[in-house]
Amino acid sequence: VVAPIVAWHQATLRQRADSLVIEKDELLKERDGLITRLETAAEETQSAKLRLEDSSESLRQQLVKMYVDRGNAEATNGHSVAALPWYAAALSMDKRDNGLEWPHRFRIASVLSNSPDPLHLFRPKAGPKFVDLSPNGELVASNDDQRSFVVWTTGTGEVVFGPKKTKSRVSAIQFAPDGQHLAVAYSRYVDIWHLASRQTTRLKISARSSVIEVCFDQDGEFVAVGFRDGAAHLYDRATGERIHEFEKQPERVRQILIDSKRNRMVSLTDSHAANLFELDSGTLIARLKHDDAVLSFDLDHQAGRVATASDDGIVKLWDVQTGERDGSPIAHPDRLRVVRFAPSGRHLATGCYDSAARVWNVTTGELIAGPLQHQNSVAKVDFSSDGRYLVTSSVDHTARIWDTETGEQASHAMQHRHLVSQARFLPEDDRIMTVSGDGLIRIWEYQPN
Repeated sequence: VVAPIVAWHQATLRQRADSLVIEKDELLKERDGLITRLETAAEETQSAKLRLEDSSESLRQQLVKMYVDRGNAEATNGHSVAALPWYAAALSMDKRDNGLEWPHRFRIASVLSNSPDPLHLFRPKAGPKFVDLSPNGELVASNDDQRSFVVWTTGTGEVVFGPKKTKSRVSAIQFAPDGQHLAVAYSRYVDIWHLASRQTTRLKISARSSVIEVCFDQDGEFVAVGFRDGAAHLYDRATGERIHEFEKQPERVRQILIDSKRNRMVSLTDSHAANLFELDSGTLIARLKHDDAVLSFDLDHQAGRVATASDDGIVKLWDVQTGERDGSPIAHPDRLRVVRFAPSGRHLATGCYDSAARVWNVTTGELIAGPLQHQNSVAKVDFSSDGRYLVTSSVDHTARIWDTETGEQASHAMQHRHLVSQARFLPEDDRIMTVSGDGLIRIWEYQPN
């Protein structure tokens, strides 16, 4: 009886042992599979981490490139101040690597070192509508508000004269060639101030129309006055006596220039022509005609030549003695706003509504430099004393300095918060005066790059 029972138990034990062996094997296989999956997961995690790091580095590099590209675009367009935040952002992302830092630091240093520095800021009470710079560059005069004027020194920015208030509105301001006398025109009269003594001579004006323009001759002995009704008179600066009237034109006078050595005066009115007069008699010699409105003119005192710029995009050159054409017309792709001779008289610069300035050879009509591109129309142009550099002011809120030999910008743009209506070199060519629509007159210091 015992033997079968023992045999049964032994068989059962063997079966259980075999089952445990099978379970062990299965558990070992499951363990090995789990280990394999864990190893695979670890490898995938590491690979994902590497891919994430690569993606993050690639994204960082793309952001750095985008910041630099945007900064370069601003700098190329002359907006140097706007480029600085982009360069700084690129530097902050590459700061951990000295090898990557230096190009960003170089760009920032380049912008800062090549940008003109604002030295002085003049803030008239009202927008400076009438502004003039003394011939020696030491003084700036402007209207302070509608009924007063003030004179600053460009060296320290201090007020040296005024504000001088009157009951009439200021309508024009101009320094005499000696820099010691200042003509201030009002609607019905003109005062000639001697700034050192603070004495004034009032021109004896009997016209019924409003004064809107004044101009000294080259020696400062005579003053021409232009009126809204098209009249123009010549006065003796010292006595204030009227010498004579020029032949009256039907349109208001907008600009006057005098060449006393050749006994000529040129006036610009709201018409399709500039007017050439004999200075000592007031006789009209010639009308310098265009097919459209003449918007600007300039006088080359050395060669005795007049350049007129018209709304039809044409510049014409004239002999100031005879009023005859002197050279071929110079065509532009758009309406002209301003024309200016270089001090040598060999070149002239133009500003156009196509957002560009250009420099031309007066004799051949050949384009020397340009288009010197802004982002909006060019309002004024002015040459340095040696004619090498040209400063342009624009509606795009900038003034820019150009090398006329290369056609490249000589420094970063001078940024403003509003359109720049005027930009002029001071005589030493190391400073520039700008006038902007935000009501400010600025003096900038710069070194050509």
